[in-house]
Amino acid sequence: MAITRIKIGHQQQADLPVHLYPTGKIVCGDYEYSGKHKQDFRRIYNLISELVDHRQSDDSIDVSAYRPWNAIEVYEEYIAKPWKRSIGARTLERLANETIIYFELEKLRAIFEQDVAAKWKRIFRNSDINKPTTPTQGWHLFRNPRCE
Repeated sequence: MAITRIKIGHQQQADLPVHLYPTGKIVCGDYEYSGKHKQDFRRIYNLISELVDHRQSDDSIDVSAYRPWNAIEVYEEYIAKPWKRSIGARTLERLANETIIYFELEKLRAIFEQDVAAKWKRIFRNSDINKPTTPTQGWHLFRNPRCE
């Protein structure tokens, strides 16, 4: 069964997940990015689906908590704290994959945040601030459907 979506983050203010879809679309609440970087986002989607083995019950993947690993962190978390002599190759592979995915998602998140900021500026500049549906913060776009 194919993966339907990948959770790549969580928008704190709107309290909504950010998902990446196989088409290269990024969706957070009512906001959807499908701009000129869709090809790159499809490549990242395919990379993640190849590198991650664990899927959730709804056939999605959650990589939002991944972080980069370096030798010192691996030593402290997997060798020194539990006081083991070594760790397995599978664990090292999983940590390396987490690091690769983390750095790929950093690029994706930056583009998504720039797009949200640009759209918010465009909407805010061209709207009536006395209307209650006008977003006053960029994250309001995630909860304001079609506020243009």
